[in-house]
Formats: sequence, C-alpha cells, structure tokens
Amino acid sequence: MKLAKLLAFAALAMLLSTALGACGDDPPDNKDPQQQTDAGNTECDPATDPDCVPEEEPCDLDEDCGDPRHFMCVDGTCEAVCTTKADCSSHPEYDGGAWPGCSGPLGCSCEERACKPTACTADSECGTLVCKAGQCVTPDTGADACAIFPDYAVLRAGQSLTFRAVAYKSNKPVSLGADAFTWSALNSAVEQVADGTFKGKDPTGGEPTEALKVEAGGASCKAKVLVVGGLGTNKARVVVVD
Repeated sequence: MKLAKLLAFAALAMLLSTALGACGDDPPDNKDPQQQTDAGNTECDPATDPDCVPEEEPCDLDEDCGDPRHFMCVDGTCEAVCTTKADCSSHPEYDGGAWPGCSGPLGCSCEERACKPTACTADSECGTLVCKAGQCVTPDTGADACAIFPDYAVLRAGQSLTFRAVAYKSNKPVSLGADAFTWSALNSAVEQVADGTFKGKDPTGGEPTEALKVEAGGASCKAKVLVVGGLGTNKARVVVVD
C-alpha cells in the first residue's frame, strides 16, 4: 500500500513540475495583426521616403481628381484638362508651366478641354522661328539655290511691286526665315522701298535689265525689270514680251 502511495505521489510531482515549466516559457505573440508590419503590404509615405511611388487610386468622378476645371476622370484615371486658353500657358499639372507643346510664340487654344497648338500662317507670326505646315519650327540652315517670283516684271516709273524669294537645298525648298533674305537694287532702274519691295525709277529704254537680287543662305538670284516712263495726255503704251 505504501508503495502505491509513493508512486502516486511521484506522478503528481512530475505533473506539477511540467506545469510550472510551461508557465516559465515566453508568452505567445498576441499582438493585433493590424499592428504587425508587412514590408510587402505597408503603404509608404512619399513625404519621408524618396523611393516611395504609391499606387494611384482609380477615380469614378471628376471631383475625385481635385479641381474639375483642371482635371477630369477618364476611364478611371485622372487626366489634365483645360477650361480657358490661359490654362494652356499655366497649368497645375505641369507645376504652373505651359502645357506640353504650348510654349511656342502662338501658344495653344483650349478645344474640347484639350490644349492644341495654334496654327501659324506666316513666318512673321513665329518670331525667330519659321512657319512650316502650320507650326512654328526652327529655321533650316544653308541653301545652294534660290528663285525670285516674279523673275521678270514691267513697272512704270514710281510703281511699286513686292517680289518673293524661295531658297532651295538639294532641289528642295528650305525655310530660312525672313531675316535670312537680303534684298538689294542692282542699278537705278528700281529703288528699294522695303525688303522685297521695289518701285520703278529710271526707264530702261525699252529693254529689260537685271535690276534686283536677293541673297539667302549662301545662294543668290536676280530678277529682270522693264521700267517705262510716264505717258502724255490721251496716249497709250503697249508692251509685248516674247
């Protein structure tokens, strides 16, 4: 009987020892899962982390994009838009700068809430640039030939005419800009009034003469002019050009 009691006491002691040992272990991690950080899921802060590129939240309404005058929701993405012509030269999407493609001399116009470059019609509208296919672009450089239109003219003394010149390179027209053309009179048959504009001065005696020229991009060309004098009362003049 004593042996049985001793065995029972020993078993109870072992159970108590095991229980006390378990109480001495570190407690399980009972932290709130929402407080645990996961490097793969933690949203970064671009204000403190220069490498942070947070995902852009999709939009449903224009109001989700901020000022609806400057932004609108298109297929779930916020896009820059314009309301007035002034938005094209200064827009918050571009740090207060001009809309891309709108920094030229003519700027842009706001059409269907998008800024579109204003088309040019002449070099004079483009400042130091040239007008080509409706756009102000950087001038071409150099020319190996040119032509004056018209290359022959009949003028009365005192009558003015504006000539036009075109420069060519490798048989193709080039846009050099108005400042690249230098006009001059070759004799007293004509007098230069402005760039490309001349008026008849001294009659040429019934024969045309090379009276003016233009230089452009290394090329030069000339035009002939026949200058006729004034007529008396009740008189007419007929000029035949073969």
